[in-house]
Amino acid sequence: MKILQEKWKKQGFAEPFQVRIGINTGYCNVGNFGSDQRLSYTIIGGEVNIAQRLEGNADANGILMSYETYALTQDLVEVEERENLSLKGINRIVKCFAIKERKSVKYFKNVQKKIHNKINTNNAIVKESSLEKRLLKIEKNIDLLRKIKSN
Repeated sequence: MKILQEKWKKQGFAEPFQVRIGINTGYCNVGNFGSDQRLSYTIIGGEVNIAQRLEGNADANGILMSYETYALTQDLVEVEERENLSLKGINRIVKCFAIKERKSVKYFKNVQKKIHNKINTNNAIVKESSLEKRLLKIEKNIDLLRKIKSN
């Protein structure tokens, strides 16, 4: 959005276009609603209403999201926790976060490396424990063979 605003300023627009975005996660109804005379493809539900209210509370050119969305995206974005909101028509307090920026590629490479190391460590543990089980089985079989031989 910043790039577009700069471009429009250069083109002479005194008041560049600004947006606010509200994002919420939850169940809703999506589809064609209405009658044969007037049909509309839309989305409805309480969770949609929360997203709309978050949009109204977002900063200009900002994105405000609910905790439910944050929980799903926290590894992807840098956020600033905002004051809990009491929203009109919503019978619960909404915890919200303002998105500041996407996390860097470097961050994701570090996460990927940690996951890779954890997988390798877990595989080594599995292999080691599997080896121990096999050794115990071999020792039991050797003991059994000794008993048979001594009889």
